[in-house]
Amino acid sequence: DDLVEKRARLLDDLLEPHFKEHSPAFDMALQLTNCEYDETNLCKLILELFDEAMQRPDMDAFFESLIAPYRCEFNVGNKYYDQALQKAREYVSVLKTEAAELLDNAELIEGNNQEQIEYAETVSGAIDILEYSLSKGYDDFSEKLRESDFKRTIRKGNDCEAKKIFGAIKNDIIKRIDELKDCFLYSVDKTEKIRQKVLPAVELIIDLCRQLFDAFYEFCKEENVLTVNLCEQLTYQLLMGKLGGEGLVKKEYAEVMVDEYQDVNNLQDAIFTSLSNGGKNLFVVGDVKQSIYAFRGSNPENFIEKEKTQEKK
Repeated sequence: DDLVEKRARLLDDLLEPHFKEHSPAFDMALQLTNCEYDETNLCKLILELFDEAMQRPDMDAFFESLIAPYRCEFNVGNKYYDQALQKAREYVSVLKTEAAELLDNAELIEGNNQEQIEYAETVSGAIDILEYSLSKGYDDFSEKLRESDFKRTIRKGNDCEAKKIFGAIKNDIIKRIDELKDCFLYSVDKTEKIRQKVLPAVELIIDLCRQLFDAFYEFCKEENVLTVNLCEQLTYQLLMGKLGGEGLVKKEYAEVMVDEYQDVNNLQDAIFTSLSNGGKNLFVVGDVKQSIYAFRGSNPENFIEKEKTQEKK
């Protein structure tokens, strides 16, 4: 607890000059994190990123991956632009299937089902329009998407299984449309202008994360203390030869066995892999259904990947 409080105080010290200067980048960082009255949200974000980075084998690569989307001009050929369109194609494909299922179930509803049928036909037509606009490009799709509204209260029709299924499909369609709207909120030009505006703020936030690590590491060295995450970071750096003595520890173990592997994080996975000749001499035991430490950064995919690798052998 004392180290957690010290880390928070170190962050306060790092933020203090920014509050005095109030640069455009810092003001944007406050705005992005909804800091209307104080810096609580910004501090929370930085500390969360810090904790996540401490559980990664390569902190610098992790930080760079967060900045990368904001450093690329948003237009045709940009991988994030292409990813957005690919996601849209996948969603529209699913939406078309769901629209057909919606109409099928509307027709099965007992009693007065005319309202459900009309709604399903309207949804189907709207999704066809979205599909066509997507073929014309990002801006056309974004515009049609913003115009679409599938939210409507429908009460008629007798209660039956078809009506329940109809309601579930309807809610799923609305959810998918809302998720797409979050991705295609603005036109390409406006998205690019926003990217340019927020990039300095994102870079500043990541820089504060890096400064916090340096300050916290120096404090721990001076006080001769280590957190668990910092111990793991230093262990991995030692194994990678970044602190000298490469290979000194690796040669000590012919075989490495790790239980409860579903609860290891990415950094721990890298440590075990390094200790076991690149994973060749690693034996793991686990059950992804028993993974309970996600709040501490555990990644069950590490165990799943080991299973897949073993099956290929």
